[in-house]
Amino acid sequence: WSVNVPGAVLAANGDVSATVTTRDTAGNVTTANTSHAYGVDTVAPVASISIDDVTSDNVINAAESGQTISVTGQVGNEVQADDAVTVTVGTETYQTTVNADGKTWSVNVPGSVLAANGDVSATVTTRDTAGNVTTANSTHAYGVDTDAPAASITIDDITSDNVVNTAESGQTIAVIGQVDNDVKAGDAITVTVGTETYQTTVNADGKTWSVNVPGAVLAANGEVSASVTTRDNAGNLTTANTTHTYGVDTVAPVASITIDDVTSDNVI
Repeated sequence: WSVNVPGAVLAANGDVSATVTTRDTAGNVTTANTSHAYGVDTVAPVASISIDDVTSDNVINAAESGQTISVTGQVGNEVQADDAVTVTVGTETYQTTVNADGKTWSVNVPGSVLAANGDVSATVTTRDTAGNVTTANSTHAYGVDTDAPAASITIDDITSDNVVNTAESGQTIAVIGQVDNDVKAGDAITVTVGTETYQTTVNADGKTWSVNVPGAVLAANGEVSASVTTRDNAGNLTTANTTHTYGVDTVAPVASITIDDVTSDNVI
């Protein structure tokens, strides 16, 4: 048998009774009764969800925009392992579930999708044993900076006349130069002369640099190269390069001297 009962009526009580009456052909009547108890749970479970910073600095840079980013977060209250989590970035949606620890979740999102937007949303849906459902939502904003910093570097004349002579070839020469644009103090500089490489950094003024190079190395070559690498606050990298030629002259000049007769007859 079956009968429709409003759920609100059932929820306001805790048991249901039923009777059935039957009559035989002789007219004898019997009525049977029963009761059935049931539980009522109309309280939805409590749920919460949060989203971590999408990167260590919460900014998507140029390199990260080409990677796959693991978007992570936490859940709380009565959310449990395997509950469904939906992550939305712009028009893109990604599905995952709460991890086995019942506290965390993660989903892979293309960096290009994150770079095209500025916030990520997440929802988690949990169901209690009575079937009550709750959905919790969260949104997290992040920055996008995919513009590489500008950088430039120059090399000054190697010596006052830009020529390495014999004496200078036996000395240590300070090779110096300038940097500009977004380059800053402490940025790494690599100087190359022939097969030799020398490391230094931009000076505290943020504009100049120098490195000591043996004159013998300079004398064995004819040009020096330098590169500077700078990184902005978002982690975008730029490397600038330059080359400077110079002369080498380690051949001593030829000299001679004579003395004329001291008098016409060379006699005093």
